Amino acid sequence: FWGSEGEWNTEFWEICEDRGWKEEKGITVNHFTKFLSKDPDLSREELVELIEALQGKRDVPISDSWARQSVASNLVKLRTRSDVVNALFNCLQCKDTGRIGSQEL
Repeated sequence: FWGSEGEWNTEFWEICEDRGWKEEKGITVNHFTKFLSKDPDLSREELVELIEALQGKRDVPISDSWARQSVASNLVKLRTRSDVVNALFNCLQCKDTGRIGSQEL
């Protein structure tokens, strides 16, 4: 998302509202899994790239061979799309609530 913090808060509220989620409580792992399962254009590799970026493991373009090897090694560990989505949720979730709020995204 490339907008301002205020625009993001509005967007997050709309995402939650459209799906019947309570924005103030945050997104559960089940919400997150259903949300990403409806986006077939987002590949497993792209999800792994997000995980690596969140973990600070990747600061080079994916075209670099090191990045491709790193993504490939993570795909071996994270065999299914569900494994990858759960790993991404774990990177994003607030440790206090176990959910994702607008600040975590």
